[in-house]
Amino acid sequence: MTTVMIALFGLVSVRLYYLQVLHHHDNVELADRNRIRIRRVPAPRGLVFDRNHRPLVDTRPSFDAMIVPEDSDNLSETIEKLELYTGGENIPGKISDADQAGRPPYEPIMVVERLAWQQVVALEAHQLELPGVSLEITPARHYLYGQLAAHLLGYVGEVTKNDLIEKADYHNGDEIGKFGLERVSEGYLRGNAGGQEIEVDAVGRRLRVLKENHRSQLATSRRGSDGRQERRFRRARSE
Repeated sequence: MTTVMIALFGLVSVRLYYLQVLHHHDNVELADRNRIRIRRVPAPRGLVFDRNHRPLVDTRPSFDAMIVPEDSDNLSETIEKLELYTGGENIPGKISDADQAGRPPYEPIMVVERLAWQQVVALEAHQLELPGVSLEITPARHYLYGQLAAHLLGYVGEVTKNDLIEKADYHNGDEIGKFGLERVSEGYLRGNAGGQEIEVDAVGRRLRVLKENHRSQLATSRRGSDGRQERRFRRARSE
């Protein structure tokens, strides 16, 4: 019996030496990777003014639901509850698309954007039921006059797989000009993304920001037309 106990104690000692001494650096690095995350912070796009310096397009905050699949032990259950609380659709498809596009491990995926206040409250109230899910405030494009001059101003949308292949400095989830001025002036309107080093808990919830590299907004654009004249022209055509 004594021999068995000595043998077991020896095995435990060898294992502890293996973990705590020989692989101490590797284990510390692994723990830090699980505790500390690097987050890319998108920059707001530049503003657009008419020739009299009246704003036509600006950027406003949007509440978006993000998910890190690696932080959820039961991803299907988390997705089911997230769809229930937000009304989001095709969340598994968005996760699959991001993974196929080469998403690095632990990089958040935007699955539901522009949440209403009731949805924001629901997510915050059920946060413990949604491991890996977080609420992020991101810049969203806002066209002050709706469809007015849409044929000139254009619009933005999320980058496609082809965009990611052709443009190495874009990342999954980024917005890009798709049509009109937004597309033609993409190089001027797109800002420089920043980054954050954040500490998270066991379910991926942000605890604090450790380091931050601030994002920057690039140039504004001024159109040659007059916004008020275009509104008068639109009203005249409708009468």
